[in-house]
Amino acid sequence: MPSVEDRFRAALAGEIQALGLTLDEAAVERMVGHYGLLTQWNRRMNLTRVAEPEEAARRHFGESLAFLAAATDEWRSAVDVGSGAGFPGLALAAACPDKQVTLLEPVGKKAVFLREASREWGNVRVRDVRAEMFRESADWVWMRAVSVAGALGDLARIGRNVGLWVSEEGAEAARARAEWAWDESVELRGGESRFLVVGRRRST
Repeated sequence: MPSVEDRFRAALAGEIQALGLTLDEAAVERMVGHYGLLTQWNRRMNLTRVAEPEEAARRHFGESLAFLAAATDEWRSAVDVGSGAGFPGLALAAACPDKQVTLLEPVGKKAVFLREASREWGNVRVRDVRAEMFRESADWVWMRAVSVAGALGDLARIGRNVGLWVSEEGAEAARARAEWAWDESVELRGGESRFLVVGRRRST
């Protein structure tokens, strides 16, 4: 019987292939390590309800990696707002070791987890602050939530380009904001009518 790690590896490979991406072995190993630590810590603290290997590969890692297929412009840095268990920010940092990723997570225990998961990576910073208190900027700002329309002001202050992992209603609410130019929404493979919406603030 395949181990949990083997099942995750196989499912992750399927997600990467379905997205048309090519990731090196080191990137895959970082994601495997992230998932392994997530399952360990999840036994004693509530990091995620999605922990089975196949579902985690699809809902957490596959949905996060969808950004790499949707956003083709060159970038060097990103900020993930409310990173939680590390999605999308930590998964994308694992896949892109040449990019600098800052994870904003105000919940102390979750911030400790993120630091431990990325301790040896070299391209991740964890800040235990909320977006409204963060005073730096980046090429991209990411957020995964049901709806982020109310947070777009804070996101725009951090980065002109945004990636939103949201519900169908959340995607529609974001698109209703005329000050933003949005690319076509991408329906995510994880199901439950979730979408990746990529856009940028219009010049004023």
